[in-house]
Amino acid sequence: MDKMKVNLAFNIVVLEVILAMFLLSSCSSSGKALEPGDLDECIDSDGGINEFEAGTVFLKLREFKDECFEDTLTEYYCISKSESGEIQIDCKNGCERDHCIEAIDECGNGILDIGEECDDSNTITEICEYGKDFCIVCNSECVQVEGETSYCGDSELDMINNEECDGPNLNGFECFHFDGFTGGVLSCGADCSFDTNLCVENKCGNNVINLGENCDDGNTITEICEYGKDFCIVCNSECVQVEGETSYCGDSELDMINNEECDGPNLNGFDCSYFPNFDDGVISCNVDCTFNTDECYVEDQPEEEQKCGDNIRQIPNDYDLMEQCDGTDLNGKTCSDFSFVSGKLMCDSSCGYDTSECELKTSECGNGIIESGEQCDTNDFGELVCQMFGYASGQLICSKTCDLGFLNCE
Repeated sequence: MDKMKVNLAFNIVVLEVILAMFLLSSCSSSGKALEPGDLDECIDSDGGINEFEAGTVFLKLREFKDECFEDTLTEYYCISKSESGEIQIDCKNGCERDHCIEAIDECGNGILDIGEECDDSNTITEICEYGKDFCIVCNSECVQVEGETSYCGDSELDMINNEECDGPNLNGFECFHFDGFTGGVLSCGADCSFDTNLCVENKCGNNVINLGENCDDGNTITEICEYGKDFCIVCNSECVQVEGETSYCGDSELDMINNEECDGPNLNGFDCSYFPNFDDGVISCNVDCTFNTDECYVEDQPEEEQKCGDNIRQIPNDYDLMEQCDGTDLNGKTCSDFSFVSGKLMCDSSCGYDTSECELKTSECGNGIIESGEQCDTNDFGELVCQMFGYASGQLICSKTCDLGFLNCE
């Protein structure tokens, strides 16, 4: 019964469309315009909103045809008997001939259609996971098939999965392609990495001249020439004879390891003022790479006032102060002159003796502290330096009996 109602409604719509077309044709052929009310009721030829069928809406002598624009469809429909409307519909499968294209059964749409054994949303025939020797995959025609395999041990090199080799497949490599080997038999390990256990090592440094070597001095160090030579041949780290690096007095390169103070114009940044006995002048370098201070000089110093704090003991000074001491000038006194057996006698800011660092304990040579009766102790020289004894430079030394030595002063 319902089916008969549907067919009847459809037939009525068709008749209305034919009537509208007839009236429009009559108007066109006779030149007579339709009167209001001749076609006042809205009619949709595709039965409403139907994006998969091209249709036309007729209303009050006007036509509104469904229309494609790229993949978008403008769909006209009747809102009521006297009013029409339109909507924009995105056609997922494209728009053609004024209607959306209906989806059809297709491999790769992710739906298992009739005739398909599988559908994994693509048309790519996958391969098996690396390491597996068998698997089933869905091919490009949505049919299940045995997948292509790749695993260590199949003799096929798979560099994408970090295989260096595979069984007998060494990718053209031999032992000599690896550092440290000159020959032998290269093989492939069970983990598809190279095995160099049977390769022959390069023996540079074994004190034997092997093939490809023209020297071998028992090491792989590139030596330098003996100091003082301006040319020599050495054996380098690859057992090949090469010209050695040189160092000699006169090459303008400072070599402090070999006790050069300077070298030609290279004075290592020194000038006369670096030396305690000079203020200014021109310093130069001797032919034996030692400093030449012959043209250095001491500037005349204006006479300074005598006062406490100038490191010179005066009795009295310009301020009528009777100084017991002044800075480092202790007038030859030590802690022992004040009933102490050890310690360091000092001079205070008013130029009087300061015994706060003196001690009553017995002195002991070798404890690293200058005590009574000691000129020095190990590396403790107080404030004494070579220059205080007329030398230009150098380092004082201390004997086992805590007496000063000047062997290293220059």
